[in-house]
Amino acid sequence: MKSPHSKILAIALTLGLAACQTGPQWSSGRAYIEKYEQAAGTRTVGMDAEIRKAANVEPSLKFPARIGLARIERGRLTGIPPQEADAWLALAKRLGPAFGDFVPISPLVVGLASADRSPPRPSYRNYEVSRVRQVVQDIRLGAARQHVDVILIYELYSTGADRATVLSVADLTIVGAFLMPSRALEARGIAQAALIDVRDGYHYGSTQAVVTDADFVPNVGSSDRRGELEHDARTAAAVALTDKVEDLAHGLYRRVQQAQSTR
Repeated sequence: MKSPHSKILAIALTLGLAACQTGPQWSSGRAYIEKYEQAAGTRTVGMDAEIRKAANVEPSLKFPARIGLARIERGRLTGIPPQEADAWLALAKRLGPAFGDFVPISPLVVGLASADRSPPRPSYRNYEVSRVRQVVQDIRLGAARQHVDVILIYELYSTGADRATVLSVADLTIVGAFLMPSRALEARGIAQAALIDVRDGYHYGSTQAVVTDADFVPNVGSSDRRGELEHDARTAAAVALTDKVEDLAHGLYRRVQQAQSTR
């Protein structure tokens, strides 16, 4: 619930695009490998086997497609809240049936699909890398169980700031601590997304949306309001992300049409 002061002081809402890849990827793994593996007389310029394996994937996306939606928050796959679900539904309507259907990736299905797989035991040194690998692999397993073609994995997080205003002297009084807007709060919500092929992990592109929300509140209750502000900023970032994903989808659609016309 908004504080009384937010009705007087306008909330700053800023959408920004961070420096990340927003255009679609449609490059060939075979062409990439051939480019660097050239015979030079008796000497061959080779490629590390692990790098070759990672590079050796081809774009195979076709429309209409079943597009999985996997929402990550605090490092875990979660359900999609109603406000975000409405934004994705609105995007699906804007894109139309030619693009296909959005399918929420169910944490329950992911749990069932990955139940028989022994998770890797991460070392302390590589714990973060191992954790990310396991989360993504579990999502791919769940998406495969739901017969999804590609997964849009999107992650939400937020940062916050709580600073004193020139009215902070009111914090020393009994009544002023409840009434005077002596705290300046700011929350930044960030939503990042990557479109991944379920079968071979091909990366079709990434995008990001950033939202900044601000408010002025009394000292009493400012911690709770900061939590609310960060939650609102994360939700707003998720909604803003759908516009970025729409741009990515249109770019990919053009690439798919071009690829099909040259065959």
